[in-house]
Amino acid sequence: MKKSIFSILAVAALAGCVKNDPPVTPPTGDSTVTINEAYSRGKGSVDPELDWVELYNNSDEAVDISGWILSDKVDKSEKITLPAGTSIAAKAFMVITVDTPEGFGLSSDGDMVYLYDNEGEAVHFVEFGPMEETESWSANPDGSDTYKKQSPTKGRSNNGAVVNPSVTDAAHTPASPVAGEAVVVSATVAAGEGTISSVVLEWELDGTAQTGIDMTAGTAGTYSATIPAQAVDSEVEYTVVATNSAGGEATASGNYSVRAAGEVDYTGLVINEVDGNGKFVELYNASDATISLAGVQIIKNEETDMVDGRIGGDRCGRLLHDLRGRRRPGLRCGRGYRKRRHFAQEERSVRAQRA
Repeated sequence: MKKSIFSILAVAALAGCVKNDPPVTPPTGDSTVTINEAYSRGKGSVDPELDWVELYNNSDEAVDISGWILSDKVDKSEKITLPAGTSIAAKAFMVITVDTPEGFGLSSDGDMVYLYDNEGEAVHFVEFGPMEETESWSANPDGSDTYKKQSPTKGRSNNGAVVNPSVTDAAHTPASPVAGEAVVVSATVAAGEGTISSVVLEWELDGTAQTGIDMTAGTAGTYSATIPAQAVDSEVEYTVVATNSAGGEATASGNYSVRAAGEVDYTGLVINEVDGNGKFVELYNASDATISLAGVQIIKNEETDMVDGRIGGDRCGRLLHDLRGRRRPGLRCGRGYRKRRHFAQEERSVRAQRA
């Protein structure tokens, strides 16, 4: 068995049951071996756990699955092939690490997983939705066509596992607060299982934890709480923490900076396109608020590199400044920052040699 390709864990089955139906595709075919659980550690995660898929044998006999294939693509262009001699015991689980050079990764935003037999025929497939790195999509009860987002039970029965609540649409209003202006944080919370026990707004001011605020329930599952007004240049980070009666927990986070009254927030303003032939520069507002362009200049400057932003294009050399000529941390261009800095350094080096 080649552990460099995948790892396997087989254990005995347990018992129990919970309920929370997600949008999934039911199993197909008559295979007693099915995809029982899928886990993705997510983008940018520091979790050392690699993406994995758990199989379950729902029969009373061992099943030889030599040559069977797991893939996240119908054409099997990226796949894990189980080696000869691979067998899964009756009522047992098998965990296969799929996020390897020979295999494939699962998207934490939602993905498909296909199981093929040794003749290349699809015997089962599952479509799952988004998940946090503390969650997995699991058949519950084991071997069923009902999948739930719950705490991972790698190599163990999914029956009885805690189903987490969900926190979505977390946002704050106003989006770009000024000094002396209170901020309302809101989110939509669903229990997942049981009932909502608590929804708390945890927040930090300039890196220092503050007293949590109990959020108030509104209509259609919305909750809100108010963060007091803060001084100019204050940095606020917040997290909505929801728990349910089953002991599950879910979070959603956000942040904002406090600006002076009358100061324009340029955070969402970017140079989106530069055309040297058509002689135009396209600006794009990536924020949710209107940005005043009064006093903003687009200046061609071959010498200057932006420190707080990025230069767009290989040689565009166009910077966003206000009329006072100060660079704004929120102003940035598109791709090409590293390359543009290289060109500027190279140009200075050539001029120094000529001198």
